[in-house]
Formats: sequence, structure tokens, C-alpha cells
Amino acid sequence: MKMLKKLWDGEFSLVKTYWLFYVLMWNLALLPLAVFRQTSQSTQDSYLILGLLLAVIFITYGCVVLVGLWRSANKYGGWWLWANLAKVVALLGVVIVAVSIFGALQTDLMYGGALLLSAVATLALIKFYGTDGYTKNIKIFLACCLLIFLLLVAVLGFNFKVANNTTNWMPLIKILSLNNKDDGVSEGTAYLDFNSITSKNGLKYADVASEIYVDGKFTRTVKLQYELDCSVPKMRILTQTTYSNLISDGLGKKTYENLNYQATEAKRVTDNGGAYTGGWQSYGELYDNSVKYCGNLVDAKEALNKFMCSSSKWGVTILKTVCESR
Repeated sequence: MKMLKKLWDGEFSLVKTYWLFYVLMWNLALLPLAVFRQTSQSTQDSYLILGLLLAVIFITYGCVVLVGLWRSANKYGGWWLWANLAKVVALLGVVIVAVSIFGALQTDLMYGGALLLSAVATLALIKFYGTDGYTKNIKIFLACCLLIFLLLVAVLGFNFKVANNTTNWMPLIKILSLNNKDDGVSEGTAYLDFNSITSKNGLKYADVASEIYVDGKFTRTVKLQYELDCSVPKMRILTQTTYSNLISDGLGKKTYENLNYQATEAKRVTDNGGAYTGGWQSYGELYDNSVKYCGNLVDAKEALNKFMCSSSKWGVTILKTVCESR
């Protein structure tokens, strides 16, 4: 703590502050966070808490070293250019910290709030360290931080989420689909992310992902974003994204993404001489298809029947589950 206090007060030389504490130490603080973000796909709480702690270390140390760099530049007795360049670097560092916190707040208010409060609390800890009334001031400040945090949760109605743990995958239904390679049948399970269910302008939106297995081996996870009109009810797909890993592994890397799925569907239908109707499927149509195609699944060669059966059952289940949710 004494070393951080000296760094904060700018008591180290400008050369040492810049090269040792800023260039070397801050990049060392960034390295584990960068490696974690690139390699970790898990949504387990332990991993997410680790990611939050690494981010807190990077942000809070950055705040200390940037203030120290600025103050050390003010005390520098050498050529004026070096002092001013150091201040420019410090200002750029402030932008990096601000963008990091703002980006976290945009992604998840509680995660960004945790970063912001931890950064401010650390700066206050160093600021008051070794001064009169240190213990009293810190207790008051930390109590205020806790109060603000609880008010955010209570007033804004946010559930506390650590890092990016914003999914709540619930198995919906076993699925069967066509394997385009040999017209065989793939198998898997469809999952609904309950935390993704939102309402806007009388419509609901939800993410559904399916883990696909071919010949018993996992091949990919396909995530679809649905738009649902529960007054009819009916639904259609808006986006499609394919991932390399299982849902339990955090979906892995993106291998394909179609953010305008309906435009692709419209082109496919019209190119084949059909009339595009917006891609909507009603509950009645889906239910009728499930009755029609699910009654003839004895013959394993009836791949189309299996595909139509599972997709219609899938649609019926999604509509009922999402539209009945609050």
C-alpha cells in the first residue's frame, strides 16, 4: 500500500513511473485479462467472478498509475517535452479506462457498476491512506458505495449478474433435423434462454439454441432469435448464429452469422417462384404440421417427416412457453 501511495503522489522518478509502473506493470495487469477473454467460454459463476476480479485489477491499478504519471511529470526537472509527452500518455490512458468502464456499463449495468465503484473505492483508499481520519473516512465512503449499489438494484430492478452471465438456458425439446450432406437425420436438444425474453411494441423476442449431433457426435450449436406475436399467436426467425461449442461451454466461437435472416428467406422463396409472406408461422399451422408429420416416423428413411415433425413441435413449444411467460 505504501508503494501505491508513493506512486499515487508522484514520488517516483518520471522514468521509473513511465517504464516500470505504466508500461511494464499495467501491461502485466492487462495480460491475464486479455488471455482470459480470448480463451474462456464458460458461463460458470467461478469463471465469471475471476473475469470480474481481473478487470477490477486492471481498472484500479490503471487509475493509480495514471494519476502517478501525471504528478511525476509535474515534478520532472528535465526537458519539458518528456514531461508533456508523459501527460499526453496519461490522458490517453484515462480515455482507455473510461471507455472500458462505459463499455461494461453498456453490456451489463451491475458489472460496469462493480468496476466503477471498485475503481473509485480504491482511489479513495489510497487518497486517505496515512492521513488523519483515514479509518472514519474510508468506512463512510464504502458505506455510501454499498448504498448506491443497493439502490441501483432496488430502484432500477436489475438482477445482479457477474460479468456476462446473462443467459438462463432451459431444455425445451429433443429435435431432429435434416443433415444436408447425406439427407440423414441429425439429433439434438433445443434450449430457450429465459433471460433473453423481452417485450417491445406488443411483440416478444427470445433466443433459442439447439445443440446438433450427427452420428452421435457434437457438430455445432445454432442460436436463433425469434419474434413472436402472442395475440395471434405466431412467430418468425430474425437472426441465426452458429457456434463451435456446446451451450454449457458458453457457445464457443462464431462460425456463421446472419443478422438479417428474413431477407435471406425472402430471396430463397422468391428465387424458387414462391410468394414470400414475411416468414411468420402461426400456432395453428405448426400444430397441424406436427399432427401430419409426426404420425409417420417408423421408417428411418423418412427424413423429411422427421424434420417437419421436430421443427413443428419445436415451434409449438416455443410459442406456448414464451407467450405464457411473464
